[in-house]
Amino acid sequence: MIVNGVYIKVLGIIVVAICLKTAEKLERLFKLHRWYISIPFIGSILLIVLSKWGSGWFSLSFPPIFQRLVLTIFLFSIGYQIAFIFNRKYFYRVLFLIGICLFLISSLHLVSFLFPDSMHWVLSSILFAYNLDVVYYTVPKQWISYIHYWGSIQMLVVFLLTPILLIIVEKRLRRLNHPSSLYLVHQYHEKMRIPINFTSFFVVFIAFLFVKLPAIFNIPFVYDYVYSLMFGLLIGYFFGHKKGKTKKATIEQLGTVALYTFIMTTIIQNYQVHHNYFSINIFLLILIKTFVIAFICFFVVYSFFQKLSYHERMVAFVAGWTFILNAPVVCMHGMRSVTNKLGAAPYVLLVIPPVILWLVNYLHVWLLQALPRSFFDFLQ
Repeated sequence: MIVNGVYIKVLGIIVVAICLKTAEKLERLFKLHRWYISIPFIGSILLIVLSKWGSGWFSLSFPPIFQRLVLTIFLFSIGYQIAFIFNRKYFYRVLFLIGICLFLISSLHLVSFLFPDSMHWVLSSILFAYNLDVVYYTVPKQWISYIHYWGSIQMLVVFLLTPILLIIVEKRLRRLNHPSSLYLVHQYHEKMRIPINFTSFFVVFIAFLFVKLPAIFNIPFVYDYVYSLMFGLLIGYFFGHKKGKTKKATIEQLGTVALYTFIMTTIIQNYQVHHNYFSINIFLLILIKTFVIAFICFFVVYSFFQKLSYHERMVAFVAGWTFILNAPVVCMHGMRSVTNKLGAAPYVLLVIPPVILWLVNYLHVWLLQALPRSFFDFLQ
């Protein structure tokens, strides 16, 4: 018998917490980071298994405010960390990434017009840094559920293939021009527990306020977590340097737990999406697209990112690959999988979230409105 109402949501959160802690123990016991198998990856697999095994007894469901809250906490922590590296170099890298995004979105959008409608929406830029609000804002209503379904499929495909692609790219980069002496080892063991102190309560309280209060300004695609990121940046800039390493470590730890919770709950919800849109041809098209984009990203990173260190190039590859195919979940998961094994790459890791969670939406909407499919049909 499936429990209804608030109990099922509380049960879902408890199950996520248990899976997260179990995944931590398994990752540490078997040293799964060696194969880029992360804690949220293991936890998501456990949730999928539980969802299948216990479908007759319970259903995993989460209140909308819960996912919003953990994402807002994570973005606050990102804003706080950005404050410690925010300088001209960081700003230029943001501009450079925006330029790359515009080029890739445009390329995907133009190529997709060579295909019929059913394939056009799967190949087009609409799944680039996937945002359902952008879909609602730009796509004809009859295609929304279709895009949502294939967006979920693509997210799962990329998420499950991330460890495999990272292993292949790591070996390829090392063989091409990186001696084994540059191969780094696991930097630290992540702990899936929330620090109980004033800083944690402050961050959660601030995140809750941003989630519950209406938008300060009615600006499209400026969400509560965007405001939280900006506020975290201000707190870190004005007060972070005065409070020492303890406060920074607490906020980073809280952000990590929030991110992993968001990843796991998003993956299981996308796994549970059910529609009658499945087609083997479309699925094969997604697989082909996935590997073609992976090859392009590897070529770009290898050819044009020579100044980056070994682990920064690994982060740049997985960020580009997952970013083009979906975001933010698989993108942040892939980057964290690399840094957990090879070490921190802050200029690459922290430059991504503001772009994929906010700025890219404006580029997206502008392109989809400026070059709609009807325009190309008219030209033909």
